[in-house]
Formats: sequence, C-alpha cells, structure tokens
Amino acid sequence: MAEKTGIPVILLEAGDAGKNDEKAAALRKELKESGLFYVNIMSAPGSGKSAILLRLISTLKEHGILSGVMEADRDARHDAAKFEDAGYEVLCLDTGGKYHLDATMSRKAIDGFAGHPLDAVFLENVGNLMSPPAYDTGAALSIAVLSITDGDDMPKRYPHLFQKADLVIISKIDGLSSIDFDLGSAERNIREQNDKAEIYPVSAVTGEGMDALTDAIEKRIREHNGK
Repeated sequence: MAEKTGIPVILLEAGDAGKNDEKAAALRKELKESGLFYVNIMSAPGSGKSAILLRLISTLKEHGILSGVMEADRDARHDAAKFEDAGYEVLCLDTGGKYHLDATMSRKAIDGFAGHPLDAVFLENVGNLMSPPAYDTGAALSIAVLSITDGDDMPKRYPHLFQKADLVIISKIDGLSSIDFDLGSAERNIREQNDKAEIYPVSAVTGEGMDALTDAIEKRIREHNGK
C-alpha cells in the first residue's frame, strides 16, 4: 500500500475472469457473516455520485452506521479528498488501467479497511458504462446512477448497467427545469430493462429525495448486519 496526499492508494490486479462469479459469491457470503455491507455504485463520469454519497454516509453516521469509501474513478484522489476532509475512512484504488473492479480486486481493496470498525463500504466504481456491470464485485447491493444530463433514454442505450442494478438513482433533479429530461420517460425506460429495481430521483444540492434513498439503504444495511 502506497501513501499519496495522506490517502492510502491500493494497487489492484484482476483475478481469473472464469472464476469471478464463484469468488464473488464467496466474498458476499464472508461479508454477510462478518457484518459488513458492501455497495457497488456504477455510473458515467460526472453523474454526481460523490456528492450523493457524501450526504448519504453523513446521515448514516448520525444514525450510528459507520461507512468507508473506496474511490476507483479517474479523478479518484480528487474525490477521495472530499471524504477524507469530512473525516471518513477512504481508499484510492489503482486498477492498473482496468475499467472495472472484479471480486478479487474487491477483496484486496476491502482488506485495506482492516482494523476499522465499519458497518458498510461503498465503492465508487470506475466511471464507465460498459465494463463495471459485466463483473460481479461481491457487493450486497449494486446501484446505477443516471444523471439528468445523461438523457432519459440512457437505459435504452446502456441496458446492461440497469439490468444489473438493484437500485437506480436519478441524480441532479434540481436541474429538471433547465434540461430536456423527462422523469417519467426515464423511469419507464429503466422499468423496461429491470422491473424490480428501486428508483430514487434525488438532488445532492437541495437534498430532495435523499431521505427516502437513505432510509432504503439504511434498512438494507441493518437487515444485512442484523443491527
């Protein structure tokens, strides 16, 4: 583990792709037994997931749930600094040029939090719409973030991302009055790909929708960890 600007940087190598699903299932089982809730967040770059996550884990902390954050995006150190400045445990992940994390990489990254009493770990996966949903990370919850700047037809253009999501966040809804984005169409397009995913329109700026999103994730964490 190397140190840069005070934030640990973990160098990751991909595992055997042919055994990834098996390794992901094993990791998921181990984390369930140890009481650590792992969340994989996927989106295009600039979707606002860091701002959403910062508000989310702040409220969770107020409710007695401690979270760690793993940043694997291209601007990982920049985003990681936001969490470090706010007093949260955060790691930068160097994927060695890969545009995703797999179960082997996830295991090594999560080990970087050893010794810290966390209830949940949130992965900001690499900002990419194709590779991340193709690999099971071993997470208990997979989230796709759709920014209104991406267009309400994005679920049709990148269906695999939404098919793999347990929960979909529609972000930056405070800008709906100035951007050509139809919330109803977006939700219908998501439902065409995945009729089971929970959908939460939110604004990290105004806080609109954040209470419902936080409540849903807190419930999952408590059920998973038996709290």
